[in-house]
Amino acid sequence: MTPRFDVAQKPRFESGGGGLTSTMDDYLRFALMLADGGEFAGKRLLGSKTIDFMTADHNGTRPGRPPGLGFGLGFEVRTSVGDSALPGSLGGWG
Repeated sequence: MTPRFDVAQKPRFESGGGGLTSTMDDYLRFALMLADGGEFAGKRLLGSKTIDFMTADHNGTRPGRPPGLGFGLGFEVRTSVGDSALPGSLGGWG
């Protein structure tokens, strides 16, 4: 794998989620928590309304996204069925 940047070096500018690092185990826990609607191991970590907000389209009709796909808070979201060249269901995200 080709390194893109050295995570030990302080970035020159702020970049939201850019440069975040984690272990595979923690990222898997995070993904499982999202897939389970904000719960992990029987504990609620994010509210269901927060998950709904994160996975809703926040781009609207702005240019730059493929047809049928929008973007939420960190996730591509399916906004319509049949417009996208990718298979999926309305409201699906990833």
